[in-house]
Amino acid sequence: MKKVIATIILLSNINFSFAQVNVEAFRDSANKNGFYGNILGSLQLQSGNTKVTIYDFSTDLHVKLKRSHILLKSSISRGFQDKKLFQNSGFTHFRYTLMLHNILGYEAFTQTEFDSFKDLKIRQLAGVGLRIETNIIKQLNINSGLGLMLDYEQLNNNITSKNPRINSYLVIKYSLDTKNKNFISIVVYYQPLLINYKDWRLKNEINLKTNITKIKNTKIFVISSFIHHYDSKPPTNITTDDKTLKISLGIEW
Repeated sequence: MKKVIATIILLSNINFSFAQVNVEAFRDSANKNGFYGNILGSLQLQSGNTKVTIYDFSTDLHVKLKRSHILLKSSISRGFQDKKLFQNSGFTHFRYTLMLHNILGYEAFTQTEFDSFKDLKIRQLAGVGLRIETNIIKQLNINSGLGLMLDYEQLNNNITSKNPRINSYLVIKYSLDTKNKNFISIVVYYQPLLINYKDWRLKNEINLKTNITKIKNTKIFVISSFIHHYDSKPPTNITTDDKTLKISLGIEW
């Protein structure tokens, strides 16, 4: 690994139950050829009226050769309140992207995830689509994608479903400096059922990365994130939307 990131979550309410994880949040780290990746660990501790412990671990690996990019992303999250498990989720995401030229390319992906407290025993995705990358100015990137995916779900009560969905996303990233050390990004995913447009999922995410200091080859930075998930038809007794505010302190070397 050429990069290792250790992160302490200062404020978070972590939620992974969404049709597709936001791969755009970390895809920009794959800007050079070769094999590399990062490891991220986080911990939240709370004491007082209640004792809360939340920890999660994730890793992503990149293999990039010219216009081809292979990505593997995995994550696991567990949380305890007064020694009682209240959060248990995880996912694995694999994606292959081939840019035909600087603007247009295609991608294929598969994903497996679970979230026991969102009534999701397992969800498996497989999809293909087109990807467009544009540079309006040097510091502004706008990327978008459109494709189809098969969404298989099994709930905790063993009810299963298998549906085709449209997978679309839009990414706007603006670098606050010429070296891309500080940036703000906006990511929107929209995923309606192919046969029923009234059943749809939406994810909005805003990230702000700020570098604090650099000591030799070690960088210390802060990432502030706001994430909103919406599911028009969630499982019974599950709310339609979730909001997450997360502030992370990171060390990268």
